Amino acid sequence: MFSIRTHLLSLLSGVLFGLLLTTSAQAAGGRMTIEQVSNTNQLGTWVLSTPAGKTITDSRGEYVKVVDPVIGGTYGLKVTPPRKARTTIIVYLGNEVIRKVEGSHLSFTVRDDSEVRIVITHRFFGTILVTSDPPGQDFVIKGSDSIVYSGETPAGFNSVPPLYYTVEFDHKIGCRTPRNQRRLLDPNASLSFHGVYDCKAPLTVGEIIEEPKVEETVKLLDVSLTSNQAEVLPGGTVYYTLTVQNLDKQSAEELTVSVQFDASQGNVNGVRNNGKVENNLIIWEIPKIFAGRRWSTSFAFVANDDLSAGERIAMTMRVSGEGLLEAGILEEVLTQEVGVTLLPQTGWRAELLFTVLMVIVSSIALSICRKRFVRVKTV
Repeated sequence: MFSIRTHLLSLLSGVLFGLLLTTSAQAAGGRMTIEQVSNTNQLGTWVLSTPAGKTITDSRGEYVKVVDPVIGGTYGLKVTPPRKARTTIIVYLGNEVIRKVEGSHLSFTVRDDSEVRIVITHRFFGTILVTSDPPGQDFVIKGSDSIVYSGETPAGFNSVPPLYYTVEFDHKIGCRTPRNQRRLLDPNASLSFHGVYDCKAPLTVGEIIEEPKVEETVKLLDVSLTSNQAEVLPGGTVYYTLTVQNLDKQSAEELTVSVQFDASQGNVNGVRNNGKVENNLIIWEIPKIFAGRRWSTSFAFVANDDLSAGERIAMTMRVSGEGLLEAGILEEVLTQEVGVTLLPQTGWRAELLFTVLMVIVSSIALSICRKRFVRVKTV
């Protein structure tokens, strides 16, 4: 009996030692470079989950960050983009593209010691045009999110984020300077600022031109996106409930509600309330939600059979409308995540883990049986 226990403990030690050596070998090398690209000075932040269960966070919005070493397994990347930016994520393995997503979430699988490059691109599509009479005057445009443009009229700026912008015209000797102008740039829209210098009317010494105050009213919406479960098996179905409640004293009109998903992870069905599925978006057009009332709907998502454990199924909800934009609420975003779970994949790692567990269980079982047998013999 003593020899059996010694043999089992020796086998267990050998297996565990081999597992430790294998883990050390997996962390040998490789490198992952994560880049952010933007045609403005606005960058997002991201969180990377590793196969080892750790998370790496870029909370400052860096242009380039290197993660090493690279261990084999499935990684998950969640990006928080700048407001109203359209984000694309591309994962390169060497020179080969292995994943590409128009959105802010993805997962990918690589081997040990891989050379991985991830490019996160943020795009903006607004346009601003600045002119003056007479032309050739300096100006500065200040955005509500620390963005600054400058130039000489006439001038135009492309790929501008949708924010409130204020244009300030420079002084011209002997002329009355145009007042500052402040307006909101809607997504994928254009703004024109035009300043007229009055060089005929006499100026009063110490004259101060007050900028008119803009009265803004706040319209409040309470949005929620919930799922019926926190985890799902490959091939399983998750049911979602989407709710928008108008907390304001006035009706909210002409709202567009959308839910973005990763079409490579599964497909959507059971969409209600005249919702339309377009590529990786579910879109609802809501004519009106009366004050204090709520709008609600539901849909289902069927996960693909080939999903891996650790992947995250993310649903991102957006609500937009003219009333919200004028109130300064550019976008309400809510993301709901569901994890993918399953038994360990077949292969030597799973078999090794299974062997270790069986050795431990067998050792405990034999020890218990041996003690009972001894007790019987001593009675």
